[in-house]
Amino acid sequence: MRASQLTHLRWRDVKLASGKLLVQESKTDAGVREIDLAPELIHELRDHKARRQWNSPSDFVFPGKHRRRPRERCAVGRLLKRAIERANELLEKDGWDPINSAVTFHSLRRTYASLMVEAGADPAYTMKQMGHRKAAFTLEIYSDVTTRREGANARLGALLGGDEKAQKGADGPNGGSEARGAPEPPKLYPA
Repeated sequence: MRASQLTHLRWRDVKLASGKLLVQESKTDAGVREIDLAPELIHELRDHKARRQWNSPSDFVFPGKHRRRPRERCAVGRLLKRAIERANELLEKDGWDPINSAVTFHSLRRTYASLMVEAGADPAYTMKQMGHRKAAFTLEIYSDVTTRREGANARLGALLGGDEKAQKGADGPNGGSEARGAPEPPKLYPA
């Protein structure tokens, strides 16, 4: 969801039993949509609703002061910052790197699209979930991820094939995937 859509979200739009969320207000027609919720998110929303004093159908899911619609800037600052802090506590506990504090709602939307392609979702489905009018932006994200995936698969194939230089991260005339005639994988990150 976009930050503006999140601030408009009311409990009547959250269908926990069916795992759907209705976006009723958006800057585009495509933005008005039904979003499928992940089981983990359904659980989190149930817990969130149970902890809230104001959880009638007309109440905002993430209210501002005095039960009113929060200002978008406040929601971004307060909600996202708090969510990142909570996630970082859990990540640190499990030995993972923290989420960068510069993460924005928009970068989370891109992350969602990237994760959907990694999960094998259809680009048209992801486009509808994200509320895009045209598939061009969604497909651009998909092609970025596909390029990274193809490079990773080529490197993995070299490693599985026992290529000693590939295991050391070396490329050249006698090492890497080119030793078997395969095209050189793109260098998107260090081996």
